[in-house]
Amino acid sequence: MTLRGTAVGPGLLLTLAVPGCGDSATLQITSASTWSTEPAYEIGDVLEGDALFSRIEAVRVSDDGDRILVLEPGSGRLTVWALDGSLLMDLGGLGSGPGEFARASEIQLQPDGFYVRDSRRFTFFGDDGTVRGTVPYPPASLSFRGFRLVPRLLLDDGGFLAVPEVPAMAMSGWLGDDPIDELPVFRVSRPHETWVMGTLLSLRQENDFLSVGSTSNPPWVAHLKQPYEDSDQPYFDARTGTVVVVRKNVTDGRVELVEFAPSGDTVWRRELRFAPIPLKAEDVEGFVGLMEQTLAAPGRTGQHIRSLTEEALFVPEFYPGADYRVGMSRGEIWLRTFEEAEADTLDVWYAVGRGDESEVRRVLLPNGFAPRDVTATHVWGIRTDSLGVNYVAGRRYVRGAPVH
Repeated sequence: MTLRGTAVGPGLLLTLAVPGCGDSATLQITSASTWSTEPAYEIGDVLEGDALFSRIEAVRVSDDGDRILVLEPGSGRLTVWALDGSLLMDLGGLGSGPGEFARASEIQLQPDGFYVRDSRRFTFFGDDGTVRGTVPYPPASLSFRGFRLVPRLLLDDGGFLAVPEVPAMAMSGWLGDDPIDELPVFRVSRPHETWVMGTLLSLRQENDFLSVGSTSNPPWVAHLKQPYEDSDQPYFDARTGTVVVVRKNVTDGRVELVEFAPSGDTVWRRELRFAPIPLKAEDVEGFVGLMEQTLAAPGRTGQHIRSLTEEALFVPEFYPGADYRVGMSRGEIWLRTFEEAEADTLDVWYAVGRGDESEVRRVLLPNGFAPRDVTATHVWGIRTDSLGVNYVAGRRYVRGAPVH
């Protein structure tokens, strides 16, 4: 069965595709509801105390909405907070002992606790903070072109879904080999005594990295993300044991979301068609000028940096339909777009529910606020102030655009 809509929100066409069904039907959707937010909760301290956060990587909210889990990778610190800002638990720390982390990057909720994924293993905690056990990564001998595999999802059978950790220099071909345009997602398992790996799917990465440099004496190079990249972005969902791939298109504003089971079967598919927004020449010029200033150094002329940047920069006709995705613990996929909001202090996000007829909501969020999780009534995330200080903030949903 295929479901197709005509107009969803400002300049948005929604197509729903349900694979494996032979019949077809049409679902007309007149608009995506617009929501704004207002401040409700904030945890953080600019001077001292338990709530003086370093860089925050992950925020998760318990199912009842009463506990906020915060992960700071630099210190390996995992804290749990009540809505009133009181500290309930202070866990973790840097190291290799029980409950300690090395480059922790993710929290995932479970029915009776949560786990943290770091650079070496998955560590499982009960709701009371007790360490219940760890699952180490597969051996380093499993690799892709010599690059180590990083498990992103632990499967019920003890296997993993893993992606190679390939440095930008290799991705861009700066090391002398051809650029790597696709990264595989591997299913890694150990059915007997031997580890085996097979490719589940491939992630298109053709325009992911921008590499600017010269082999002159002395040689130099800078690697960063392409500002208008259209690479595939995966979200590994621990609750469903699946991976959702966000595929962007810079020719017609289309964004496709495809959910894959570990078997490789397509579980769900949804397509969003945003009105294509032409890439502004002044944005391109502004980025080139910024690179010219940032990379300036003795022996490097501004014109040379400008020429190298213009040669390496991916400049499509239109902005990508979305430039960032976030997966929420309730299953929604949030997409930040290049759409102009009702005020220049706001960013436009679309919250896409997983399901054949799930709601798509247009959500206006303040610049500088990065959403990380949601409840039925609030969106939680990271607010960064003008000094770069991080706060954990919960903002209450308000139907409609803000009134100015």
